[in-house]
Amino acid sequence: MTRVEQFDTNIKQPLLQMRSEVENLNVDDLDASQKLEFARAKKVLAYIENYTSLLDPDLLPQTFYTQIQSKTQSWNKTIPHLNQVLDEILFYLASYGSVYIPKNQVSSAIDEMIKAYSSAIKQFLQEVDFSKIKRDAKAIENYGDKLLSADDSIQSQIASSQIQIQTWFNEIQKFNNAFFVKQDNKETSIKADIDFIQNDINSTYKQLHDIVMNFTQKLTDLDEFYVKIFGTVENNQRIGGLQQEIKDRQKQLDEYNEEQKTKFKSLKDEIENLLKDATNASLASSYEKSKESYKWAIYGWNAIFILSMLSIVGIAVWGFMEVSDKLSEPLAILGAILVRLPFYIPLAWLAIFSTQRRNESKRLQEEYKHKETLARSFLGYKKQIDEIQSDSSQDNMNLAKRLIENLVEMTSQNPNKALDKVKKDNTPTTELLEKLAKLPNESKTLLRGFLSLK
Repeated sequence: MTRVEQFDTNIKQPLLQMRSEVENLNVDDLDASQKLEFARAKKVLAYIENYTSLLDPDLLPQTFYTQIQSKTQSWNKTIPHLNQVLDEILFYLASYGSVYIPKNQVSSAIDEMIKAYSSAIKQFLQEVDFSKIKRDAKAIENYGDKLLSADDSIQSQIASSQIQIQTWFNEIQKFNNAFFVKQDNKETSIKADIDFIQNDINSTYKQLHDIVMNFTQKLTDLDEFYVKIFGTVENNQRIGGLQQEIKDRQKQLDEYNEEQKTKFKSLKDEIENLLKDATNASLASSYEKSKESYKWAIYGWNAIFILSMLSIVGIAVWGFMEVSDKLSEPLAILGAILVRLPFYIPLAWLAIFSTQRRNESKRLQEEYKHKETLARSFLGYKKQIDEIQSDSSQDNMNLAKRLIENLVEMTSQNPNKALDKVKKDNTPTTELLEKLAKLPNESKTLLRGFLSLK
């Protein structure tokens, strides 16, 4: 970049831009002194533009461009700062003007400066309204008369007000002394008392504030607890809450209680019926077991009887085989019989005894079988009695009572009483002797003769 171009960029263009910004400033609201400062700024700016146009770019140092450009760019768009910036630029120009400007050209720059200043002054004078200034001056003169000359002037009113203010001041001073200064008859001043009361009030207020906050928190908790217990209000009706839940639970419990009562009654009736059946079934089962216990006893006694009879037959066959060749000798036959008689008698006794025991067992078995049949048929009889459609339920009760009495009587009877018909248990030997005693006399004589021959 050439020095001419650098001069145009760093000096001429910034000054032209500053002048344009100054021309665009709004000066309508400025007072007289500010307007004079503005006119002075326009004058100086015109002088600087004309003065810099006289400078030779080839003779200017590089620092001159930097200084002028920095000042033009630092303006904050206010009139006081504008004059400050222009003064600093004038200082720089004064440093270089005597060297770099020809003397015959300085007068033309001054003329341009004066023209700019005169133009600004003329513009301001055209804006001045002299008629308004005259009216304002007349108004000020009238106000001065009213303020100072009349009897009821403002000056006299001010004096009167001053006296009143002094009176008020004295009263205030008395109040101040009474309020802030300790009195002789008191330990503290009124202000100290008020401060003490104020501190007490502040402390009480703090306590009350804490109480209110605590109460507010408790009230909030109580509201939440109330909502939790009684529920929220929707459409003028409370919904939810533990109270409603308790009512619902109570209703469910009542329904469950009624349901359980019904089930319990049904189960109770069923259990009672089963117990009745179980009583009869248990009684019948006991009779059945007792009946079955005699079955093997009967088998045993039958076996003993059969063995006894087979033994007697065997001994008889054995004796017959010994005397088969002596059939013509009666005494030999009789002797053989008598010799084997000790074997016959015990076997015969055993056969008779086993027969008696077998009959007893059979009798007891039949007795228990009869009791079993009655026990098993009791429930059927009772159901038939309940199903009878009679004119009076008393008949059913009588029939049931008689059935129970018969069952109790049958149950209380001991089956062994069937054997009490025989007063004592006679042995086979005793029975044999009794039967021999009943033999005819001829048989007795024959037996004695047989015994005497032997």
